[in-house]
Amino acid sequence: MLTLQALTEPEQISALQLRAKLRGFDLPDETAAYMLRRLPRDMTSLYKRLDELDEASLVAQRRLTIPFVRGVIDKD
Repeated sequence: MLTLQALTEPEQISALQLRAKLRGFDLPDETAAYMLRRLPRDMTSLYKRLDELDEASLVAQRRLTIPFVRGVIDKD
C-alpha cells in the first residue's frame, strides 16, 4: 500500500524552489520561508500563490524578495 506523507518545511521550500526554477526564476530561501509563515501550508495553495507571484513579478519587473511578496500578499 502506498501512503503519502506531508512534506516537512525544508521539503516544502525545496519543492517551491524547484517549481520556481522550472518557471525560470529564483526563489531565495528567505522568501520561501516567509511564504510558509504567511500563507496556507498546503502545496496546492502554495503553488498557486507562487504562480501568482511569478506573474506579478514579471509585470513589476521585480525579483521575489520578501518586501515584494509582502506587498503582493497584503493586497489580497
